[in-house]
Amino acid sequence: GSNQSGQLGVTGAKEAAWPVPAAIDDAVALCAGGYHSCVITVDRRVVCHGDNHFGQLGRGTFSDHEGPSSVPPLDDVQRLACGGFHTCAILGTGTVWCWGGNFLGQLGDGTTQDSAVPVRVLDLP
Repeated sequence: GSNQSGQLGVTGAKEAAWPVPAAIDDAVALCAGGYHSCVITVDRRVVCHGDNHFGQLGRGTFSDHEGPSSVPPLDDVQRLACGGFHTCAILGTGTVWCWGGNFLGQLGDGTTQDSAVPVRVLDLP
């Protein structure tokens, strides 16, 4: 598929018509958004790559990133979901954290401000 923003995790290629190995070799789960991808690694961290115009890579910036980039400070990540322009994770504690585009309140933090770092989802039962 397209790798225009680095969403395949392969540096230097703009597209791939066949499966290509990504730069992450310890993934246990993954999700794919509109133009970004994220994985949970074997040590339960999150690594993302691709388009980052809304902060959906969670690396504290709004610049795209072709190679894998860790999302601090998330530990013990159990589940991961990628939306079109945002990403969310459930931790072992049961808390939910999201980052990226928030123009419709997708991050669940009570605002509509985009966030390039994980914010905790509020008011979950």
